[in-house]
Amino acid sequence: MVTASARAAPPPVTSVTPAADDASARFLGFIDSVAAPVQQPLMCTPTAKKKKKVALPLASPRRSGRLANKKRARSLADGAEAIQELIARVCGILAPTATFDDAAKAAYQQLFINAPLAASAIHALEALVKQKNVNIFNWNPRGLNSKVRRDAVRDLIRDTHASIVCLQETKLDVVDDAIISATLGPNFIANYAFLPAIGTSGGMILSVSDAFFTLSDVHVSANTLSASITMLSEGTSWSITCVYGPQSESDKLLFIEELKGLKSIIQDAWLLLGDFNLITKASDKNNLNINRRLIGKFRAARDFLVLKDMRMDGRRFTWSNAQADPVLTKIDHVFCTTDWDALFLDAYLQAITSACSDHVPLLLQGSVSSPRKHSFKFEEFWFRMQGFKETVTDAWNKDILATDPIRRVHIKLARTAKALKRWQRQSIGDLRMQLATAKEIILRMDQAEEARPLSDEERALRRQLKCSYLGLLSIQKIKLRQRSRLTWIRLGDANTKFFHTEIFPVRCADIDLVDILADFPAKLASFPGKYLGLPLHFRRLWKVDLQPLIDKIAGKLPGWIGKNLARPGRVILAKTVLMATGIYHATIILLPKWARDRINKIARTFVWVGEEGEHAA
Repeated sequence: MVTASARAAPPPVTSVTPAADDASARFLGFIDSVAAPVQQPLMCTPTAKKKKKVALPLASPRRSGRLANKKRARSLADGAEAIQELIARVCGILAPTATFDDAAKAAYQQLFINAPLAASAIHALEALVKQKNVNIFNWNPRGLNSKVRRDAVRDLIRDTHASIVCLQETKLDVVDDAIISATLGPNFIANYAFLPAIGTSGGMILSVSDAFFTLSDVHVSANTLSASITMLSEGTSWSITCVYGPQSESDKLLFIEELKGLKSIIQDAWLLLGDFNLITKASDKNNLNINRRLIGKFRAARDFLVLKDMRMDGRRFTWSNAQADPVLTKIDHVFCTTDWDALFLDAYLQAITSACSDHVPLLLQGSVSSPRKHSFKFEEFWFRMQGFKETVTDAWNKDILATDPIRRVHIKLARTAKALKRWQRQSIGDLRMQLATAKEIILRMDQAEEARPLSDEERALRRQLKCSYLGLLSIQKIKLRQRSRLTWIRLGDANTKFFHTEIFPVRCADIDLVDILADFPAKLASFPGKYLGLPLHFRRLWKVDLQPLIDKIAGKLPGWIGKNLARPGRVILAKTVLMATGIYHATIILLPKWARDRINKIARTFVWVGEEGEHAA
């Protein structure tokens, strides 16, 4: 951050009056450029000068190696200079618009020598590397009592660059430095904690890399392993809890109470993750065999701890029994408090692949800010422009030396995309700038007409600009329609395919549906199903069929943090969101009394208490 005292004073503005002939020539040239037909840009985009590609002569291996070393050294020097310029701007010795010249380089060299860095500069430098090394790896490997599984864990940690590791069901009653080094790596030996297994079941390991973190205040209970993590680069501390939930229903109830008891020992910034063996909503399982009582209690404990469920990218479920008719569930979760979420605003949770466990490994990255290149987008209005077909033909028919068919197609597509981008810049230009320019000139002509009569050339120019403006608007409309991806709205009844993608047979036991639906673009499904978000069935709906509605209503509460809202605000949210969701279903389906009571209880508890309540769902 550049302070006001460090900013360079703006240079004095010098007024230069150009010659009249030069001004007239430039104005006429500008008018000619914006008065072009629709097919040509109103303001021609300046063509960038291309660097000539000089073919290097054939040389001996020694010379080419020397040139490669020189090129590598030059690229390293350029990268180092860019980093120096960034640090100089952050520390305030280089203005945002100033260039990194010799004087600025000399000031940078003295930055760390003359005097201690200011507090603002230190904080700014810390922000450059903030949260870049928080890569949390969570997995249930189904035991670490074999070398093969330990090697598999170490390979995943190396591939994901994990700096914090949480492992469940290790099946190890003793964990020492040798096991940590063989499983995680030597960087994890100094900071680790473990929960011993009972016989051949259970056990957990929590470890952090000593290059970035320290581990302290370890707390162990029957199914949880908690600790405080301090980030060395910033000194910031937060809590983490690794869990492994039990299997039986009675033990799960005790486990939920155990989770509630953690509230008194953890910090405000808290991350809770692991194998819970519990689901938070009906959609976390691919069949209807769910325990609604446990869902309600687990969700109530989550709300009691004021936690939010982090969205996982890449997979819907985290466990599979790998049978012909598989049971899929999401029993591995990552929860966090709002304070932890504020520390890591760009946190990203994804599922990764593993072949030696029925659980999916999870990778939580504290900061994801990788730059993305602009992808090629084909514009529909190009078909109507002159020169489009010729550009595509010339680019596609260029000679290619590659012999592999896939490589040839790739090269042709890449060349065509580059040619079209270049053709668009030269022949079409920036639509927004052209529209703004046309509007500005038309406005100035209208204002001039109020003060004096316009000449014939000026009136002709205004007519031409208005025609060009309409043409540019039509092109912009085509672009916006293509961006919206809602062209099916204009197709009338043809959009029925968009909705009816499933076939639900009723009393079709003696009919060959596969043969009948061979030419029909839909898949065969079975009841219960969904239509426009509503449960569909030929029989009376059971409780499990309406459980997604209860989950949807209750799932809106954790993000609201009702205890921090005033009661009038909670009343408005309950009326406009919670009750409105149930009313949509009630317009089509006759909701049973138990469902209405549950919805009313969730809304009532939220209004008066600020959370869902243990028995609301």
